[in-house]
Amino acid sequence: MRAIGIILAGGNNHRMKELTKKRAIAAMPIAGSYRGIDFALSNMTNSHIQKVGVFTQYNAKSLTQHLSSSK
Repeated sequence: MRAIGIILAGGNNHRMKELTKKRAIAAMPIAGSYRGIDFALSNMTNSHIQKVGVFTQYNAKSLTQHLSSSK
């Protein structure tokens, strides 16, 4: 079976004020070197989904840099 994964990683959360001023929530560091989006991408990989689209919206620059630097 072929599937394409879609990750919606772009919302602005006003409750996280200072933390999300310069980066998207999905690009927030968790446990040092991991980002929030890494967990969703890991789930896609473990489900054997090889093609994944990531839709970004708010402050996507840091998220795009993280995605382009990884494999």
